[in-house]
Amino acid sequence: MPATSPYQGLTPYSEDTAGRFFGREEEVTRSVQRLIDHGFLAVVGPSGIGKSSFISAGIIPALRASHYSLFDPIIFCRFGVDPVANLATALACIADRKDCQQVKPLLVIDQFEELYTVVDSVDRENVLHEIVPLIHDKRIAVLIALRADFFGRLIDTPVLARESELSTILLGPLSQANLRRAIIEPATDEGISFEDGVVDRIVADAGSDAANLPLLQILLFNLVKNCKDHVITLSDYHRQGDFHGTFDQTLEGIWRSFNESDQERIRSLMLRLATPEGTRRAVSLDEFSENDHQLVNQLVAQRVLTVYQDATSRQATVEVVHESIFRDWRRYAVWVEEEREFLKLRGRISDAATSWTKANHDSSYLLVGSLLSQARELLDSRHSYLTVLEHSFVEQSIKASDRFSAWKMLSRGLGLAKLEKEIIERDERRTKIRDELTRLEEQLRQMENRKTQLDDQLEQNRQELDSMAPKIFLSYASEDFPQVKPVYDELKQQGLCPWLDRENLLPGVDWDREIVREIKQSHFVLFFLSNRSLNKRGYVQKELRTALRAFEEIPSGQTYLIPVRLEECTVPVELSKYQFADLFRDGEFDKLLKSILTTWAESSARG
Repeated sequence: MPATSPYQGLTPYSEDTAGRFFGREEEVTRSVQRLIDHGFLAVVGPSGIGKSSFISAGIIPALRASHYSLFDPIIFCRFGVDPVANLATALACIADRKDCQQVKPLLVIDQFEELYTVVDSVDRENVLHEIVPLIHDKRIAVLIALRADFFGRLIDTPVLARESELSTILLGPLSQANLRRAIIEPATDEGISFEDGVVDRIVADAGSDAANLPLLQILLFNLVKNCKDHVITLSDYHRQGDFHGTFDQTLEGIWRSFNESDQERIRSLMLRLATPEGTRRAVSLDEFSENDHQLVNQLVAQRVLTVYQDATSRQATVEVVHESIFRDWRRYAVWVEEEREFLKLRGRISDAATSWTKANHDSSYLLVGSLLSQARELLDSRHSYLTVLEHSFVEQSIKASDRFSAWKMLSRGLGLAKLEKEIIERDERRTKIRDELTRLEEQLRQMENRKTQLDDQLEQNRQELDSMAPKIFLSYASEDFPQVKPVYDELKQQGLCPWLDRENLLPGVDWDREIVREIKQSHFVLFFLSNRSLNKRGYVQKELRTALRAFEEIPSGQTYLIPVRLEECTVPVELSKYQFADLFRDGEFDKLLKSILTTWAESSARG
């Protein structure tokens, strides 16, 4: 068993990590080149994607290996709780190297989002006052790692906005091929191999969710640490509890690292991110109080929560890191089970608050009756379990109710009891109507979804049915349409797919091109002949030859041509080699239909 894990490349840079970063070689190469060209680089990606690993185990070793003479020293910095002092310490390390013409110092600022999550406004201004001249100073190179949901905050600082626009690397999920390499190659370097099927299973379980990368690191570290004879087996994987097996242990360790008061805050915060069914509930970051923001960011740093920019609202949105957390962290599962009724009540309040917001805070949407009573109790006993919007909504509902109660007492003194009763009855009716409307809207939504599903199924069935029936192109002279149309109708009635220009050709479509296309896609081409069509000037020269030229381009045996006489007439030389049918004779249509179906069946059996 190895003394150290080959997956140390996911930790801050050391000489031991060089050459152990796999899966993002292309991004590393582009990053190094942009850093050389611009003297600045922003590495941006969602929480958990591996930005710190990408820098410390990817970019820095690449610089050390090929461009050592360009950047020295390389200094890492984190803002932390004392950003001004931490930045000053980093700058002191590079102060005497700025004037060296051969090399330039490289300042790496990891978790740059701390400038907006941990640092207060005064320190933020002081830090930016120091950073802006650094970026302007071409004698120094700057590399920052930033969570994607804070990318928009760079706009507040023009120089950061301009430089990040010129030089940014956006990190997305690893492809399956690169994920396999990131699993196999570090272990191979340490002489560790995988039993057949283990890597396939890990890759399948990990999927493409960026939030799974921290879990993957934990899993691989434990597998390497505990493997025997330098081989990781399926049994080893199962002993870890599969992909999420170490999740509970890891989360419990994080939980125990907080003090008792913070543990209660975490409980309330986590329940705000859960549905009664035990699934993820996305909540805007703005819906957390300022006091909760630091806790949210601590849990993001610990990979318990993730923050991303919602594509619709464009707001920073908070979610638990992975759906499996409800299953794999037993403590969280117990919380959800214990609070299921509360979560249902909170869900009703949340839905009502959303409707109130959409209605521009119309007072008719405020809570009344028993739901208001329950919400009032909730606000008194568990206000920390509500979001900012829910809290405000309940408070406004209580104030409106209290004003109405005061008015009721006044109205009794003025002898307005009848009016009071009518108002109460109206409010009760309004509540019932609103509840019924909500129920009907949900039914309508379900019916619309079902209709969409049925439409999709119908279209799928129609396409499948069409693919099973032969396509038949009908070529004719316009004067013969009255005789050809019944044939078209009968073929369609028999479940076949006939094509007739007057029925199927859309307005504005190029006639020649569409005719050629339809003939090439058809299994049978029926040429309807009559004395009128044969004697019609230009018909044989244009329509017939257009169709024949298209027919000649079709591989033999793919499409069958059948001349069809509508009356006694001479078959053109071009069609004389084909067996024709006479529809003016009794029983000929049935023979034609039988010929089509028989030929189609034989062709389908062959192909």
